[in-house]
Amino acid sequence: MRITTYIKLLLVLLLIPIITWTNATETAAQSAFTDFGPNDFGYESVIVLADQEIIKGFQDGSFRPKQKLNRADAAVLFQRALKLKPPTQATSFKDVRKGLYYTEAAAATKAAGIFKGNANGTFGPNDLLTREQMASVIVRALQLKPIPNATVKINDQNKISASHRTDVITLYQNEVTKGKSGNNFDPKAVVTRAEFSVFLFRSIELNDVEEPQKPEEPEEVEENQPAPGAGGAPGGGGGAPVNSIPSISSAHLTTKNLSKKITGTITSSDSETTISFDLSKESDTETLQSGKITVSEAGTMTLTSKLGTETETLKKGENNLSFAEQIADLGIDFKLIRGMINGDSFTVTGTYEANNGNSIDVTIVVKMK
Repeated sequence: MRITTYIKLLLVLLLIPIITWTNATETAAQSAFTDFGPNDFGYESVIVLADQEIIKGFQDGSFRPKQKLNRADAAVLFQRALKLKPPTQATSFKDVRKGLYYTEAAAATKAAGIFKGNANGTFGPNDLLTREQMASVIVRALQLKPIPNATVKINDQNKISASHRTDVITLYQNEVTKGKSGNNFDPKAVVTRAEFSVFLFRSIELNDVEEPQKPEEPEEVEENQPAPGAGGAPGGGGGAPVNSIPSISSAHLTTKNLSKKITGTITSSDSETTISFDLSKESDTETLQSGKITVSEAGTMTLTSKLGTETETLKKGENNLSFAEQIADLGIDFKLIRGMINGDSFTVTGTYEANNGNSIDVTIVVKMK
């Protein structure tokens, strides 16, 4: 074999990050997170929920307490906490397709009357959950009742949408929320993962659902974390887009000799997407020509390899898939790649971050044998 071929092969292997095969799911419940500790807001509540596998961390060991929560993830958390089963004939929302990580959760929470959806029959899975919307879904989920003669002081009550106002007051009366500084609720602010965990824990504890083990030092910290943005039009269903979570809708590879298009299979988990390509049945003499990926938001895709970290700018819609172009430029056939990889597949990981600040982890699996 020519020395240039060996050099090309070495470059390919260096371009493929040295990582292990992973499932596109959050990691198992853990008692500690790399970015979240005992002095952080909501820690005790989060750990209890994590130990019960209601809320989970990410594959890198982080919890991401300040990451904004969308409606899809909230539905999943409710389903886990309440052990909701989707209806046999799931008549979910018009914008929820089969096979997504939140498909069953959306159907189950709709059947339970937790998420009612928008007037046009959509769920808005990527729409971020505002604090006033959070109040309504928690009241519905845990069937919280107003407490007569229990007065509360909310200085920004006039900013709460009429359709959510009673639910917000109910949260205060049941001591699920303590409000922010200055006796404000900040209804239009978006809920973070840490905040929602605290609200959910307090509600479960109040109703003895799942019998959570109460922390030795119950969370009493005022919810005074900086509000991550504002937005969200009023409405019982909630669901005006507020800095949508980015998503990947399609991806494909194209071979060079036969100009064959191989479509990737996309599966999504909490804040993570896996794209799987099956090249196991392609000819040994075939090589890659290009790759494409379609994304929902303009942003950047970052892939890390031994040669360093490469970041590619993405526009909304179809873009080039950088790792495919790198291999295509080397002109190495599939037989050579099959002979050198360990196992049946190789995996590339990275992060897709939208310009609005939200991001998801990306795993690309290429089956070669």
